[in-house]
Amino acid sequence: MSSMKDDWTLKALCHAKTNEEAAAIINGKYESSIKLDPVTAAAGLAQCILTNDVATLPKYFAAGADPNGISEADHEPLFFHAVATGSIAMANAFFEAGADLAMTDSTGGFTAMHAAMASRDRSMILYMMAKLVDAGFDHHCLMQEALFSAICNEDPVNVQILLETGADPDGDTWHGRRFYPPLMEAVRQHNKEIAELLLDYGAVKGKDSAELKCLLNGIDY
Repeated sequence: MSSMKDDWTLKALCHAKTNEEAAAIINGKYESSIKLDPVTAAAGLAQCILTNDVATLPKYFAAGADPNGISEADHEPLFFHAVATGSIAMANAFFEAGADLAMTDSTGGFTAMHAAMASRDRSMILYMMAKLVDAGFDHHCLMQEALFSAICNEDPVNVQILLETGADPDGDTWHGRRFYPPLMEAVRQHNKEIAELLLDYGAVKGKDSAELKCLLNGIDY
């Protein structure tokens, strides 16, 4: 039996049209014919993500929630929020409901790979990379995108994991975009630990820069 305190139950009851339909909802036997308005459905998905409630996600999807919908709170794809939790089960629930791997945020620059990097979870990062490669995305580009994200997130653990997995310490392009070479991005972030990691793995671009020498020697720049 569903609890009257359960978020799904309360939202679904608002849309019940008969006593029988309401009783089915209360008893946990929700009907697939129950449809929620887009705003209510999106809010339900957001609550599931926030509370790590994977079990309730299919109910919202069955009631019309869009797996490619946008969060009312920050206008980012709800799928990205799910991925950023690090929960593969949650991401998979979105996939099964039809989440689009190729979607980006409103700027066009934040992707599912960025969301996986935001989770800082190695399993999620490698899972998302595998899903994207399987969908036809370029593995090298994904590796560089992930490395750049890890540097920007000041995440030395995953920087090292990506370098060990084959990311190019001098690669500075992905999806046709150009950024600082990884070493210079670490310098821009004033992150000595990551700069030293990149040097250990053979980074050359920016190796002779005055800013890097200042960073390694503890001098302000």
